[in-house]
Amino acid sequence: MRLKYLLSFLLLALFASSFFQVASSHAKQILFSKQEDGSEVLFNYQYEDTEQNTAEIHFSLDRSAIGKSESLLLANDALNRAASDFVIVEGKKTAEKHLLALQESFASGVQAINSSIASFNGNIGAKVISITLKDPEKLSLKLELSGDKFLDIRVSSLVPGMQFHSGIEALSAKLRADCGMIVAQANKKLPRGLEFTIVMQGSSISFPLKNDKTAYDSGTRARANQEISKTSARLRSRINLHKQQVKEVGNFADATKARAKELIKDSSAKLAVARKKIINDMKVKRSEFYASHYLLPSKKDKERTLLDYARIANQSVTGLLPLARAFKDSADSDRERVANALHFFQNIPYNDLTQGKVRGFRGFSPPLEMLSENLGDCDSKTTAMMGVLQTLAPQLKVALFLVPKHAFLGVELPVKKGEVTYTYKGVTYVLMEPTGPRVRPMGSLIKSSYEHLQAGRIDDIITLDGS
Repeated sequence: MRLKYLLSFLLLALFASSFFQVASSHAKQILFSKQEDGSEVLFNYQYEDTEQNTAEIHFSLDRSAIGKSESLLLANDALNRAASDFVIVEGKKTAEKHLLALQESFASGVQAINSSIASFNGNIGAKVISITLKDPEKLSLKLELSGDKFLDIRVSSLVPGMQFHSGIEALSAKLRADCGMIVAQANKKLPRGLEFTIVMQGSSISFPLKNDKTAYDSGTRARANQEISKTSARLRSRINLHKQQVKEVGNFADATKARAKELIKDSSAKLAVARKKIINDMKVKRSEFYASHYLLPSKKDKERTLLDYARIANQSVTGLLPLARAFKDSADSDRERVANALHFFQNIPYNDLTQGKVRGFRGFSPPLEMLSENLGDCDSKTTAMMGVLQTLAPQLKVALFLVPKHAFLGVELPVKKGEVTYTYKGVTYVLMEPTGPRVRPMGSLIKSSYEHLQAGRIDDIITLDGS
């Protein structure tokens, strides 16, 4: 294996100088071929300039590395659907898991309150208090999956409001009935001309004794006084019992209301904890999902999902070493080496990757897969060049610029007069277009890229450190 790599490097170095002499006069790729040789794939690129001077570049790539690159990503549109399905399904599953215990706890608390009310009502023989719930069975769970769906999961709960009503009227009715029965019994035993009556004034009740002024003998008066005294005692006792029951009802209502408030307060606290737990769990699941599919959320537009270009470029560095070393040996300065690499990628035939022979991708081809197919679009070529520059000029900072429907590259180089640049986080980048197919020097952009730049329409800027 080492011998094969050494040979490929020697071959590459042999042809590199002639290629880059041709490249300096805007050579075009005229032939591309590849051939499998054991565990490696040998690549041959042929170029010709306007004066019909020709040159070749040969290098080899590990076949298994190319295979991994080809299977790196799902189709971009499939990724977006998968991300959307993941949010909806996993978001609801996660929320329901954390809120199920809360719902059960709340329902149990309501049941306990209602049981104590029923028990109290049974003890005093009347329904003296009622509890009104908007929804006594469960909490109403609402998920709002909006904004950055993975981060902005809003969980709200319609915690029922509780209202208490003192049903003292039932006790008052029973008081009137009991007192009426006592009075009726007494009136049957009182002498003719004497009788009790019931008088209600607001919430109070009195029992005046009516006398038609009939004269009674001493014995009749004694029996009447005895009955009046006994009846008055019975009535006072019943009224006192009523007062005690009313007091018990009031105390129970206050205690029950306090328990209900505590239940709602506890449920609200648990809801806040559950919501935080849901969001934290979803952040973890989002990170795992993004990591497995090489995705990132856009910093500018949270509805937009990006490929993790920096990670893809970083993981491609080892596979791109043979190509990067050739560029390193092609010139004496970083500027010339970057220019040679730019020319190489511009000469790879352009394809928007939405159809054709590129396998399994829509709109993006990872670096080794792109070299293997000799086809690429803007972000595919730019990502591959980022990976090459990590070996070619590791001291230089590079960044991928995303504008509407396009991508181009920025490299930290000394700026020459007339070159288009952009300063981001204190670093000034010379901008360039690896896309091609037209050969374009460093520091120049196509018209649409320049217009987007001037209008501030930069969707995202991705550096190799992932910032």
